[in-house]
Amino acid sequence: MLTSALTGCAVKPPDFNAFAGDDVALRHPIELRQSWQELTLPFANRFDERAREQIASFVADWRHFGSGPIFIRMAENPRNEKSAKAQLDRLRAALVSEGMRGSAKLIREPMGETDRTPIMRLSFARMKAEVVTNCGRWPENLASSADTNWNNRVYSNFGCAYQNMIATQTADPRDLISARVESPIDAQMRVRALNRLREDRATPGGAN
Repeated sequence: MLTSALTGCAVKPPDFNAFAGDDVALRHPIELRQSWQELTLPFANRFDERAREQIASFVADWRHFGSGPIFIRMAENPRNEKSAKAQLDRLRAALVSEGMRGSAKLIREPMGETDRTPIMRLSFARMKAEVVTNCGRWPENLASSADTNWNNRVYSNFGCAYQNMIATQTADPRDLISARVESPIDAQMRVRALNRLREDRATPGGAN
């Protein structure tokens, strides 16, 4: 009789089973997509050290990841067209000196606000890793048991920032879909290490 009473008062334990949808890679997958890499530079009589470093890094990325030509976007300025042409010539010379092959494609745009600092925008098409889902969405109330039912499920936004960080910091997006080719084995280094082990001597970086 006592056993029956205790059984009737028992509370159903929560479900601790894992769900396939709780995998961060499945909830917020990273995909490789065609995107644009851009570099914005202000008009100047010459390129300082910072600008040259930015141009060098931009061209290096284009040579490694770029698809298609480099585009230069400049605002039309009929009142100062001579200065704009001189700046364009300096920019093209800087691109060529850093290793750009061929010629950059010029795109002229409306001037827009006259008090805005004139800029040049470089861009090229490249492959980028991006998270498909949008972070910062909270469709459920985390503090309400009525919504979650205590099913041991992670909240919908869980892992989104982590996946975005991985996608942003990946130097070569192709590494996310296949490993790189291994470098050739250094046979001499391998034989030297084996001989040290046979002779009971310390290997580089190891203990005596």
